[in-house]
Amino acid sequence: MPSKQNVIADAISRSQWGRFRQAATEAQQCPVKVPSLEHLAGIAKDLIFKSTSNNIKNTYSDALGRLYVFRELYNLLNRWPVPDQDLLNFIAYLAAKKCQLQQ
Repeated sequence: MPSKQNVIADAISRSQWGRFRQAATEAQQCPVKVPSLEHLAGIAKDLIFKSTSNNIKNTYSDALGRLYVFRELYNLLNRWPVPDQDLLNFIAYLAAKKCQLQQ
């Protein structure tokens, strides 16, 4: 596309910010800082833990601990998200363990 037809791209490529501002009046004055994934993961964790009861937090932590033990027992990798087959085997493991406790 010729630069005459794409004034915005042409102005940016030439660092002509005044011309860019005239052509792109909707553009924000200040650039937007994009947060890192680590920062977003921290926010997500805070949201989850601040919006759940202590009982749910304890259950979640217990389940993660049991998953860790299961993975160690069967030499499975600590991958996230948990592969479907690993999760199904973990559920079966818990069910079998519960049946053993009831006998």
